[in-house]
Amino acid sequence: MQHKMAKNTTSTVEQLTSKVWQMADVLAAQGIGNNEYLTQLTYLLFLKMDQERINIFKGESAIPKGYRWNDLVKESGEDLLKQYEKTLNELRNQEDLIGTIFTRAQNKIEKPVYLQKVISMIDGEEWLIMSNDVKGALYEGILEEAGQSTKSGTGEYFTPRALINAMVDVVKPSIKASAGRTETICDPACGTGGFLMAAYDYLKKQTKDQGILEFLNNKALHGADITPLVVTLGSMNLYLHGIGRKSSPIKCEDSLEKQPETLYDVILANPPFGARPSGAVSIDRPDFDVTTNNNQLNFLQHIMNLLNDGGRAAVVLPDNVLNNQAGIKIRQKLLTDFNLHTILRMPPGIFYKPSVKTNVLFFVKGERTNDIWFYDYRTNIHHTLKEKPLKRSDLDDFVMCYNADDLSSRKETYDPNTNPNGRWRKINSSSILTQPDASLDVRWIASEDEGDGGLSMNKTIELLNQLSKLTEKYDNLSDLLSLSPQDAYDEVLDMAIHGTLVNQSNEDEDSIKLLDRISKEKKRLIKEKVIKKQSTAIVPREGEFSLPSKWSWVCVGELFTEMETKHPQNDYFNYIDIDAIDNKNNKAFPKKTLTDSAPSRASRKVEKGDVLFSMVRPYLKNIAKVEEDDCIASTGFYVLHPLLIDPDYCYYCVLSKYFVFGINEFIKGDNSPSVKMDVVKNFLFPLPPIEEQHRIVERLSEILPILQKLKNG
Repeated sequence: MQHKMAKNTTSTVEQLTSKVWQMADVLAAQGIGNNEYLTQLTYLLFLKMDQERINIFKGESAIPKGYRWNDLVKESGEDLLKQYEKTLNELRNQEDLIGTIFTRAQNKIEKPVYLQKVISMIDGEEWLIMSNDVKGALYEGILEEAGQSTKSGTGEYFTPRALINAMVDVVKPSIKASAGRTETICDPACGTGGFLMAAYDYLKKQTKDQGILEFLNNKALHGADITPLVVTLGSMNLYLHGIGRKSSPIKCEDSLEKQPETLYDVILANPPFGARPSGAVSIDRPDFDVTTNNNQLNFLQHIMNLLNDGGRAAVVLPDNVLNNQAGIKIRQKLLTDFNLHTILRMPPGIFYKPSVKTNVLFFVKGERTNDIWFYDYRTNIHHTLKEKPLKRSDLDDFVMCYNADDLSSRKETYDPNTNPNGRWRKINSSSILTQPDASLDVRWIASEDEGDGGLSMNKTIELLNQLSKLTEKYDNLSDLLSLSPQDAYDEVLDMAIHGTLVNQSNEDEDSIKLLDRISKEKKRLIKEKVIKKQSTAIVPREGEFSLPSKWSWVCVGELFTEMETKHPQNDYFNYIDIDAIDNKNNKAFPKKTLTDSAPSRASRKVEKGDVLFSMVRPYLKNIAKVEEDDCIASTGFYVLHPLLIDPDYCYYCVLSKYFVFGINEFIKGDNSPSVKMDVVKNFLFPLPPIEEQHRIVERLSEILPILQKLKNG
């Protein structure tokens, strides 16, 4: 391959982003996913810019001789592959910035012709002479595109830019003029560095002092992430903005493993939700008030301990942090040793997982809480990731009410008489501390989903209009308006499991490969005694109806698993029995606290996202999705524990008439008092590729809430 330095320096960010994604489409057709492409793009971009530093600016290379861009581009065919792999092996063992960018680097483009295509595309631009703003905007655009692409699998690492910017705007990181530096900023679960970038942009506008800017670029920002992929992407993101030229502010490490050695002025974070990953080091820290495998509770405790006295935090956390039993001591400490002055309640539909409900907690270390101000941007608010994404302007009213310049001058918009649905109100902390569970789950606005009087005529018309717009938007939904809400609900679920609700994509990985990954993951978790051992192997079957080409029929027992059965322990406070099921909305809400005299049936460990249904005959009933972590369920439930499967797809499939009626047909002639486990295990489950599962869930999250309201109303 002949190297030729390109002269085109006028390409716009949009043109470059388009070029990069055209290459992604080319590689996807060869089975190279966006994750793999993004990491290889990052490695090659870094090598190219390092070479430009030599060629254009006569600078010194940061790359050892023999492993530079020019050493790569002179090769072709199999020699190109060998040189590239040799380069990655060498650079991942380097120190400082290079070692971080190339964290655990491996080649994922195994055909020389496609590796050469990517190299040629990168070689066609002069990257280093672009301004940091242009390079940074380009790379951020690529990351954002990847986060919104259901086929990429990277969406879980991204927080909506609109929410990030609003959080930074009210936390207001600042220059400490007397100290000659900026405040220090940390994100202990930083993903691709979105919070760090937003804080940097906010701070750099406050000064032209070169000493302070030098501190900001190299010492003010700190991040960590446990996933090598995002450490690479995040480090490159910051580097392209001119941050961390010598060493990356982001480290590849598990923030929860040890007590913090350095404290910070500002924490901005959206830590991972759910249980602690299997295989990770167990958390038993002396500085924690609660020992649990709940990731978000652990991160909240870590962040509380990570702040300097007077330090400020803004942290995105799921609902169960506000009200679950495991977090009582943590919430009490937040109210007594910290000033938890603001909670912003966010709606579902703004994250990669459409059903996730979150809150942003704003607190200061070293002050006692007096009043907690709640802003409800959830009740009767609806967003979707693609069709109606969250915009920064959606949070303008919250930012205005927050009144960051003078918290003491805040004014409620809520009034019990004149404006009972005002979204901004305060609650005195004493009223929460006197409650046994210290619940911060405060609600006051009338939900359109609730109310004894049902839906008003105006609300019904509004919902029908929303449904009408969806039927116009999606041709295959044109018949919904002619059906009753219940029939329409059933029809949409039926379309979902038949593979006719969303379009198939040639870029989706076949579900057989997903099954292979599930099989390997099962073996690992069984060995670690996390899930029960099962004798069945994963074998696709022929089912009840024809499926799209990349789908598979799989027996339930071969696909799902159960957590290892445990008797009540301190880690699991919440008990789910039949009475805890909301059959109207198919959700499970624990209503009982385990004590020493807990019922003997409370011995089945479940996690958030698991699907339950009653084993008690005469028919399948009490179907629900678990809404909280740290739960023990009655043995009267059958539990489907999704493993590498979208839990919402699992839930919707179980709600379908195919599943409910099919199981009921199985058990109709059985005289036993409960549903036999083998009946469920042998039932066939339609499995799409994981990318299509995500698309189905996103479509259902648009349609089903409307139909649910019409049904309930």
